[in-house]
Amino acid sequence: MREPSFLSRNLPKLLLPALLIASASLMSRSDQSITRAGGLPGQDGEGVAGFNLAPVQRDNCVTAEQERAIRRKIAEYQARTKAAGAGAQGAPQLFPFYPQAGSLWQDLCVVNYVDLDPGSGIKDWDCTEYTYDGHNGSDSAIRTFREQEIGVPIFAALDGEVIDTHDGEPDMNTSWEGQPANYVAIGHGGGQTTLYLHMKRGSVAVQTGQMVKAGTQLGLTGSSGNSTGPHLHFGAYLNGQSFEPHAGPCRAGESNWIRQTPIRRDLYLRDLSFSDASLINASFNDLYLEKAPRRGAFSTGSQVVSFVIHPSNLPVNSPWRVRYIRPNGSVALDRSGQLSNSVLYRLAIYYWWYTVNLDVTGAWRLQLELNNQTVADAPFQVVASADQITNQPPNAITAALDPPAPQAGQVVFCRVNTPLLFKDPNYDLVRYRYQWRVNGAVVRDVTSAALSDAITKDLARNGDQLTCEVTPSDGQLSGPAATATARYGVSALASASAANYDGARLAVESIVAAFGNGLATTTQLASSTPLPTNLAGTFVNVRDNAGVERLAPLFLVSPGQINFQMPPGTAIGPATVTAVSGDGNVSEGTSQITAVAPGLFTVDASGKGLPAASVLRVKADNSQIYEPIVQLDQATNKFIPIPIDFGAETDQVFLILYGTGVRYHNNLSAVTVTVGGINAQVYYAGAQDYFVGIDQINALLPRALAGRGEVDLELKANNSAANTVKVVFK
Repeated sequence: MREPSFLSRNLPKLLLPALLIASASLMSRSDQSITRAGGLPGQDGEGVAGFNLAPVQRDNCVTAEQERAIRRKIAEYQARTKAAGAGAQGAPQLFPFYPQAGSLWQDLCVVNYVDLDPGSGIKDWDCTEYTYDGHNGSDSAIRTFREQEIGVPIFAALDGEVIDTHDGEPDMNTSWEGQPANYVAIGHGGGQTTLYLHMKRGSVAVQTGQMVKAGTQLGLTGSSGNSTGPHLHFGAYLNGQSFEPHAGPCRAGESNWIRQTPIRRDLYLRDLSFSDASLINASFNDLYLEKAPRRGAFSTGSQVVSFVIHPSNLPVNSPWRVRYIRPNGSVALDRSGQLSNSVLYRLAIYYWWYTVNLDVTGAWRLQLELNNQTVADAPFQVVASADQITNQPPNAITAALDPPAPQAGQVVFCRVNTPLLFKDPNYDLVRYRYQWRVNGAVVRDVTSAALSDAITKDLARNGDQLTCEVTPSDGQLSGPAATATARYGVSALASASAANYDGARLAVESIVAAFGNGLATTTQLASSTPLPTNLAGTFVNVRDNAGVERLAPLFLVSPGQINFQMPPGTAIGPATVTAVSGDGNVSEGTSQITAVAPGLFTVDASGKGLPAASVLRVKADNSQIYEPIVQLDQATNKFIPIPIDFGAETDQVFLILYGTGVRYHNNLSAVTVTVGGINAQVYYAGAQDYFVGIDQINALLPRALAGRGEVDLELKANNSAANTVKVVFK
């Protein structure tokens, strides 16, 4: 959460500061047999092996005949559109999203870009070798043919006319032998066209001559044509010539992506699964088709416990270490070795097989190190007998819309957030049912193996409510559904405590700082109490968990920030906060409302450093003196501390702190103040009598703090911690 630019500084009268054997598609296998990588001489029943598809100098992804046919269709389209006045133009339209379901560098990886080297060498846009000689598009691979069978959609990147399609070809090719591909080609006007290759047989969902909108599903990811695994080849063309939409040090100019995703180069695993199959004679196709059964539980005794991984960016000759760890932390098996990959493996399948003495029931773990880093710490269960092994549903997920605040005319993705390696207790392959609704009516219902799905840009208008419900399933059992929702035409609104800018929870009656764009037409402060609910035409509405709507009292409105009080009576639970500006701009966000969410104000409005506080000195004769603990250094225009002096032995020194979100604590004993590790007795914690939304905490400072200098002060209410601040003692 960013800090406010001016809020606290504009409220001096309130004494506050404000508020990652699947290998690269379109790469031919250099090793047709298993590459033994760090085998285990002398050990029976165990081993390690793997496959990689290494880059080679080959022709492009389509047959020469298909390429000629596609180019002819493109030329015909260009001639026709040019005659109609929509011919060649200077710059192509920008691509607003990558046109394939999934999340880049998670379940979806780009393994080849356009080859920008005009000679026999290879060079991608980032001056590396994520390509092969003569390649003219982006190849984005999914993990296995099982995911292909479930389905991974391909979408139109822009509005346009379908100018060519082909379907009916075999779609599980693993060799490059001049097979024809299934594809779609689209013209976008202005000389711009896009090409979508290698689709699954029978999946092409559009027809030549059809007008499509961006986000329209064109087909499904497959491995038809010159292909060694399921992937999308996305080609971009301008005036019949291929171009690289990514920009970088080896492709000058602006990116042709509205949001360009950088290449992920760190070592990570895209998937891991256990099996009771030894895999010792497993072929490449066995792994790509996932013929070995997945499982996450084994019975006690000496059992085969093998596992398969999908590493990305595997460094040359990487050392490895495998450990099987019992529930009590002891090591049942520990092996190590070194792989024999002579080049960086961008995508690969590796597998290890062991006979392990599973001598105790409970939660075991596999720990895998590659290249001296831990890449997996994966749990599996050991039970007393095989009849205790049962199927369990997938783990819970969350979902989010992208963009989070969609506007009419935008393609919206629904993205699943889930661990790549532990999506299901049984390590089953998970698929996701995406149900899209606009104003409650279902507009798309699809099951996919991908971590995202999309809807076309024309399915909703501004003001419509969009909901995406995602249900994970292993094909038999479903896990809990996750929902993401937003209203079209509504800007994002982020709310946080005005004291410490923590937006995780907001307390009833606390002071809230909300951030966005176009929140107000001007800046205006409240000048009286009770606080108004409308300033400069801007108002804030809070719809709580009980469905009750309340207007919020306003301290300040500005184009980028609003400060308001969470309305009294707001129910505990999720709430929708909506801000409407004087010119009708609507901004909206959700917040979790709670009784207590303590925050302390600080003098520099950062939520850190020196608190907005004072000292109350009570003399032996009960006279009271208020003393400051900070002052403004005029030379530096910064606040500096005034060390707290305990004074005479008979003086009692109280620290008066100002915060928000404290008042509804359970009781005074539930509020603690710890200063320099020493408990300070709290005498009062509640609403400040005069200022709206402000809470005051009075704590007696222990004399043991004398001479300690700068120390941390920590406040807790109902075991919820506020931001830590600093105080200084003489």
